[in-house]
Amino acid sequence: MKKFLAILLSLVMVLSLSMIAFAEDVAPNGDGSGDVDVQVKDKDGNLIEDYEKVYSIDLEWDSLVFTFKADQDADELVWDPETHEYSNLTGAWEDNTDREITITNHSNDSVSYAAAFSDGSTSYTKSGVTAYLNGDDGTLDTAEGTLVEDAPFYTYTVNLDDESVPTMLTTFTVDTVTITLSK
Repeated sequence: MKKFLAILLSLVMVLSLSMIAFAEDVAPNGDGSGDVDVQVKDKDGNLIEDYEKVYSIDLEWDSLVFTFKADQDADELVWDPETHEYSNLTGAWEDNTDREITITNHSNDSVSYAAAFSDGSTSYTKSGVTAYLNGDDGTLDTAEGTLVEDAPFYTYTVNLDDESVPTMLTTFTVDTVTITLSK
């Protein structure tokens, strides 16, 4: 009888240590499965979405140096002191392919971006050379849930007007492209 009571008592104790869990009612999709929203909380009960946002943006750009090859030798050029330009300069750009400026979002939040020349425009002319900034301002989605190599990105292009002829033969900056990022 003692053995029987000991076994019965052990069984009662084991059953008292177990816990019953109930799942939320889920409406079936017709195939026996169902949809339910999942909230992820840390050990203190804070929702993951309440964590601080971390911003990490990569800006990459091709060389923005363009080279003009004059048709004339230096001794064939005619300098006009009235306009401070060479009056007979002709030639062509050695390489006027599109140059890229790429913005990549590695943040756990979306990021807005905009680009423009110093005067806020997307074209700028200086010393006979016209530069163009091609692309649209917008917003990059969060990188959360993506692989590093699949992070959201956007690419602007910069090029020069093929018909542009510089009025000076020294190295000069046409203008500066400014990229503005905001959350």
